[in-house]
Amino acid sequence: AEVKPTKPAAVKPMEVKPQRETKPGPSNEPIVDTGGRITIDTGDTVDLGRLPDTTPITKEIKFTNTGTGPLEIRSTTGSCGCTVPRLEKPTYQPGESGVISVTYNPANRSGPQHTTVTIMTNDPTAPSRQVQIKSNVTTQLRVEPMALNMGQVSRDQGAKGIVTVTSRVEGLQITGATPNNPAVEAKILETKTVQLAGQNVRQTTIEVGLTSNAIPGPLNANVSIRTSDPNRTRNAIVMGEVIGDIQVMPSQLQFPGLSPNQAINSQLRLVPRNGKPFKVLGVEDVPQSVGQQGMSPKFMNFEIKEDTTQTPSAWNIVITGTAPAAQGPIRGELIVTTDNEGADKQMRVRYFGFTRAASQPTQPANPAQGNWETKPSTLVPEKKEEIKKEVQKVAPK
Repeated sequence: AEVKPTKPAAVKPMEVKPQRETKPGPSNEPIVDTGGRITIDTGDTVDLGRLPDTTPITKEIKFTNTGTGPLEIRSTTGSCGCTVPRLEKPTYQPGESGVISVTYNPANRSGPQHTTVTIMTNDPTAPSRQVQIKSNVTTQLRVEPMALNMGQVSRDQGAKGIVTVTSRVEGLQITGATPNNPAVEAKILETKTVQLAGQNVRQTTIEVGLTSNAIPGPLNANVSIRTSDPNRTRNAIVMGEVIGDIQVMPSQLQFPGLSPNQAINSQLRLVPRNGKPFKVLGVEDVPQSVGQQGMSPKFMNFEIKEDTTQTPSAWNIVITGTAPAAQGPIRGELIVTTDNEGADKQMRVRYFGFTRAASQPTQPANPAQGNWETKPSTLVPEKKEEIKKEVQKVAPK
């Protein structure tokens, strides 16, 4: 019979995938002494000197491989986001020098500063080297104080505070100061040239006070300070507590570390300040939004009780309920309505806290004994008791 030759199967060429470029990074690999040695030519400290807070500055850390084999730079890391090192390449031959460029951003900093750059190498004598980055940052536009605490402020008497804006920017003018709370007003007073640390600077004073719209309760406002340069704005925070005819104790409620469905038992007490009687007409729970969680749930019930043991009467608001079943923060405010015709007609009391995760059941303190009780042995009865006694002898008391 005639045998026909078979045709060999086609062989597909092997696909070679390109290698992805990798950059040197932190490594836990053991250090093999290849002879590489690092010497920091510029020293272990880079002093940037005095610099403004407006412009990032870049300096170089110079080094040389003074060893007999290749030096590998495994990683360069800044101690914060304001200090960013960059390396030319990872490997250096004997006698070869290199540079690590370090960019420091002084924005939002003032006074003496200290950060570090950590260099990881294959040098077994110094696998980790730190270079100190020092500077003294001069703020070009500074607000003092950044947070003005006015303390307890009587709504009828009012209160005022001063915020000072210091500018080292040539020709910059303060053009406005606007609070985001109708209870606060801000007014630019004067601008004058003074000498500070041997330099002429311009200082502007801004008077901050309460308006007739102030509502008794915690005070928190932000004053936006504008300048002739739209890119240069600053903020001052105003804090305190506005008090009126009625004192609320406590001024805010805290619910830290609640367990899911935990019973709530708290109290508010309202006392007249000026001897004028009043009545509490109602209490409303107004939850607030908490990030991605959304609106906090309502979980409080209220009982209003008049305290006639003093004249005029005080009022107690008894708060009961159960904590939310879901884990997460809770935040809101209680609006207390009274028959007072002044600013105390509606009083706001903030509350905040969080519900923690449900605790896991604990294991028996003595595992050996616990197992005998919950999982009896399958040994024959006469052997079971003997082994149980031996285990109890060696089990920890």
